[in-house]
Amino acid sequence: MSRSSVSGDDARRTEHLLAVGLIAGDLSPLAIARYAEVGLGVVDDALREARLSGLLTDAGMDDITRTRLIVELTRDEQARIHAAVARHLFTVGPEHLSQALHHIRAAGTLGAAEPMVALADQGGRLSLSLGGYQAAHDLLQLADELDSSPDLGAQGRRLCDLATATDGLGMVHQARHYLARAINLGELAGDAALVARAAVMHTLPVDWYAGDPRTSAFLQRAEAMPQDLNAQVAIRAARALAEIRIPVTNAEGQQYAWVTRPAVAQPLAEQAVTDAKDCHPEVQCLALMAWRTTHRAPQFLDRRREVSTRTLDLAQELRLPPMQVEGAVWLAVDALESGDRGLYDEALSVARWVSHTDGNPRLKWRALTLALGAAMLDDDTAAVDRLRTEVRDLSDDTFSPGRYAVEMFFLGEQLISRDDPAELAAMRLPDDTAGLANPVARAATGYVFARLGEEHTARRHAGLALRQLDHESSYLLVATRVAAIAHALGDQSLAGEVIDVLTPWADHVSVDGNGWWCDGPVSAWLALLHHTCGDDLQALRYLEPGEALARTLNDVRMLRRVAALRTHLNRAGVQPTAQLVDLTPRELTVLELLATGATNPSIARTLAYSLSTIRNETISIYRKLEVTGRPEAVAKALALGLVRPSS
Repeated sequence: MSRSSVSGDDARRTEHLLAVGLIAGDLSPLAIARYAEVGLGVVDDALREARLSGLLTDAGMDDITRTRLIVELTRDEQARIHAAVARHLFTVGPEHLSQALHHIRAAGTLGAAEPMVALADQGGRLSLSLGGYQAAHDLLQLADELDSSPDLGAQGRRLCDLATATDGLGMVHQARHYLARAINLGELAGDAALVARAAVMHTLPVDWYAGDPRTSAFLQRAEAMPQDLNAQVAIRAARALAEIRIPVTNAEGQQYAWVTRPAVAQPLAEQAVTDAKDCHPEVQCLALMAWRTTHRAPQFLDRRREVSTRTLDLAQELRLPPMQVEGAVWLAVDALESGDRGLYDEALSVARWVSHTDGNPRLKWRALTLALGAAMLDDDTAAVDRLRTEVRDLSDDTFSPGRYAVEMFFLGEQLISRDDPAELAAMRLPDDTAGLANPVARAATGYVFARLGEEHTARRHAGLALRQLDHESSYLLVATRVAAIAHALGDQSLAGEVIDVLTPWADHVSVDGNGWWCDGPVSAWLALLHHTCGDDLQALRYLEPGEALARTLNDVRMLRRVAALRTHLNRAGVQPTAQLVDLTPRELTVLELLATGATNPSIARTLAYSLSTIRNETISIYRKLEVTGRPEAVAKALALGLVRPSS
């Protein structure tokens, strides 16, 4: 049958059906029948005619013919076909997402924008609920691109979802860009809930640029609008997160130091926790996280563990990966500081599993740095090398504010453990280095100088680090790093100064506030410091609990230090008294403070314990020392060498 023998109507139908297949990107009979909404037999006849007439060959169709057939369709008809293809591809499965996106965009630009925006929205939110961040990002971004409706509130809520998907890909800066747009749209629409939601989201993640002035400004705009209780409490918790510290950054935007403001942030967090009791669980979780973030000082350890546990439990119930990982990190830090290696390992496993399952590179980075700290604690050099490489690779993708600090921290510790003077010399930072505004960096640099034998410079850095001490920023870590300097130099004056700082926290473990680094039991450092001061009896009384705690933690490096000290004490014939063995670390700390003339209320405030607890400790001390009152207890303690004479 020749082309001339075919009627004009049949030829037009054949060309129309071919055009449908070309737009769909599928010239199979089934696809053409589906999108042209005709029977399969009609399509078979048309394809047969197309081959006979030469329109369709085994090699396909030339570009000129393709273009001619498609442009002969109206825009509306083209839009309808693209829309039908997009809807079908959504039912087939996520592996066809890129094709679906192409057809959604084509349909929208040809005039079917409204239904395509709805389709992309639906697919994007479904993907987001399932943790498919890339698909959610692509779909929601496309919906945002196509949407020209006057519903500003709907656009803003979509931007919040898009920000969540973007953050899930590790692109925090881009996510915050979407949130800023959402806040502007919310204000234009008079949508207070939207403004509150986006402003609170802009505060997160908590380890990124707390104190960002833009975040504070956004929260103020949310506060200026009438809000319901959930929003009010969420804003207050977010305000606490934003106010706890003001970052100091370099030209590349990297945090290297901060100024903490607990007097501002802590009351806000306390009030948020109190008010959140009647709020949505997600608001409760945010309030708890705000409290934990703003209360890092050693005196809050007992309550920190309780709050971190509750935060993680709530996050697990809500299945919110960012809060799950953050809660696990906080709990790991608290467990380690209290000497609970079992709980630390459990929290670490939660962070690793959740971050791996979720796929967010930022969360993976957070969990991997925690795992790196655990490997350093165990002195597992193979794991340290492997994890450092993984952390460095992820850092390039996430641009975490802490990436340089982590890299320098662990690199420095590895170099110190190798004790190569040439390598250590390369770690000496000049005085004008901006990063030395960070007391941890200052103390670490001082230790490098101490190991190189440059005593004057090491002492200067140690003194500056102590003056920079901040209870809310790695307080114990800075102090124990300075203790390491004093011990390395044999500096009795510096050792005595650090003893005064560390004694109230003898039953704690020195750990970085992010869980990156554990510096060992405080009591073990006190033993080393007292030995430096020539007081081996005091050294022995702190060595006992310090060594036991280091063994519980499997702190390999500290066990090597205390083993060397024990060998020295044994050779010197230093023997414990019954009272030395019997008194607990807390009782010894209380006894130290009693010897200074401190009252029970003063001791309670210093140690952040209740007055009744201090009374009970005092009674126990009297009983163990076999005395009847404070003057006799202090005299006997001095005679036994349990406390140092006050100067």
